[in-house]
Amino acid sequence: MDERRYTLAEVGRNNGSDGCPVWIVLWGNVYDVTEYMDNVRMHRLRSSPTLIGAAQHPGGPELIAEHAGADASAGFDDFGHSSDARRTLRKYEIGALATEASPGSGGRGGATRRR
Repeated sequence: MDERRYTLAEVGRNNGSDGCPVWIVLWGNVYDVTEYMDNVRMHRLRSSPTLIGAAQHPGGPELIAEHAGADASAGFDDFGHSSDARRTLRKYEIGALATEASPGSGGRGGATRRR
């Protein structure tokens, strides 16, 4: 089965506004991090033993939201995420960025994929 490919325009429409999912691009892969962000918000709102081990993000959901609908590769790399963070990310992968340039992308439609 072929991997699903998304354009930057499609990713951009999934920026968390108006109830839309939250997608980000990292190294040419597209991730739906909506559930992760919901878990982070829940964890911050309630300190409960049932949430121990739930998704936690040191920067909070706001940091992820800053990159919603866009390529977050540079920010992810700059922060220096752990190998655990990279493993957790895999479960949210939904496809790859389309290799053809989309309008307004400056010809950067296909980033180099890295896992």
